[in-house]
Amino acid sequence: KVAAPALVPPVGVANIGLDGRGTLRVQSGGAFSTTSLDVNAGSTVEIGGGAGVASVVSTDSMYLNGFTITHGPGHVFSADGFIDFEGSSQYIVDLQADTHTTLTTPGGINNLQGLLSIQTSAGYTPTAGDSWTILDGGAITGAGFVVDTALSPVPAGHAYRTRVSDGGNGKVLELSYDRYASLEVNTNTGAVTMMNASGTPIDIIGYSVLSDSGGLNPAGWTSMTEQSVAGWEETAPSPQSLSELNSQGSLALTGTAIQLGNVYVSPQEFGAAPNEVTFEYAVDGATTAVQGLVEYTGTAAANNLLLTVDPVTGDAQLQNGSRFTIDLVGYSILSDFGSLDGDNWTSLESQAVGDWDEAAPAANASFALSELVPDGVATLFPGQAFSLGQMFSLDGVRDLELEFLLMVDGVEEVRTGVVEYGPIPEIVSVPGDYNNDGVVNAADYTVWRDNLGPGSLPNEGGISPGVVDQADYDFWASRYGATAATSTSSAEAVPEPTGLVLLLAGALGRATGQRRR
Repeated sequence: KVAAPALVPPVGVANIGLDGRGTLRVQSGGAFSTTSLDVNAGSTVEIGGGAGVASVVSTDSMYLNGFTITHGPGHVFSADGFIDFEGSSQYIVDLQADTHTTLTTPGGINNLQGLLSIQTSAGYTPTAGDSWTILDGGAITGAGFVVDTALSPVPAGHAYRTRVSDGGNGKVLELSYDRYASLEVNTNTGAVTMMNASGTPIDIIGYSVLSDSGGLNPAGWTSMTEQSVAGWEETAPSPQSLSELNSQGSLALTGTAIQLGNVYVSPQEFGAAPNEVTFEYAVDGATTAVQGLVEYTGTAAANNLLLTVDPVTGDAQLQNGSRFTIDLVGYSILSDFGSLDGDNWTSLESQAVGDWDEAAPAANASFALSELVPDGVATLFPGQAFSLGQMFSLDGVRDLELEFLLMVDGVEEVRTGVVEYGPIPEIVSVPGDYNNDGVVNAADYTVWRDNLGPGSLPNEGGISPGVVDQADYDFWASRYGATAATSTSSAEAVPEPTGLVLLLAGALGRATGQRRR
């Protein structure tokens, strides 16, 4: 349904898209009124676009379970009774100025949940410190929005945040944009780095790296106190908290990274929940701590089979998001709302990857995409990834689920994987890095040793296709110490094997006759 300018439909109940594909679009200059507005999952209500004021008013209730899009400032969007957010809601704000259309009600805004997706248009670029009032109600309850910037990615060192405060009809939800210091956590090595990528210095007088699950290793902490940075003092380090304060002055965080040691503890088995880390810092002159950004890098961030979906392009990637080698028997990608695009799915079978066979009937391709290995397993090395094509519908609901069959000690186990939405991560390969942790080191020797015989290794450089042998060992030894930074040119010199390499070479004669069990 489209409300054209100056057209006011009869008052009644508006139930948008019972089948999940309805659209109510009220353009600038148009108006729509109803006693109750119910936007079903997969359906859309869109307000504004062009010059003039658009108006969408419910004289009683409003239920939002689909896509709600507001374009720019100045439109009327309200419910006289109450507003309920439901589980499949995606609230999209198209920022075009330093103010924005506010959804209002004198009653409660209940069950606040789902995505708050942010995009910018009309040539508008937010600046640090900008804020917008998005919701205004007598009360605001619920878990809150998950902020999503896939539609308009933000520069490094910047982020959008939401908070509920007093105002308006009682409570308002504000969206703000600002610069923040960040903590990079390498899930492979455990290295933790503090930095500020915003381009503007941030003066800090203290910081804390926190983990409620006890995922920190104080023994690996290289504090600024230990680095002899003047004025800093450690505060009772523990597996839950690593903190320092500076009582003598402040430190200007710039683009220069500060290494804090290998303190992150990665899970010890595939599928175990990764330890979550938070980062707080105190700014000179402020009275409250600032919640910093945390970025996880490395192949072990998910510690699971990972499906990454780009909602802007529809592209998807399946990856072993762990530091463990795993054996797959099959996988299924499921969508209750039919958000899959089977016509543009690039299956592993179609790519001639191993012995995979498609298993999903074409008639169900919008609800399920499946593949299996009829005989045997498919071995995925740490970080190994495959493109699955543009298998996500651009107007689809983000409801995908990933299930897979894992072979563990000869027993098939049904597992649930992780689904993330955002740009497809670039896989940076390092020749000789057989375990995909970003560096050629002793751990790659273990992978080589355990896979001797018919087969292949990640990043083997085409040395001996179809077999893991002495040539792969020699290639690894010649690359020892290489990282992603040293792998951009094949003409670069690589370090000579160290004493550790020479020591490991002594085991070659014993290992070459072995086969993987």
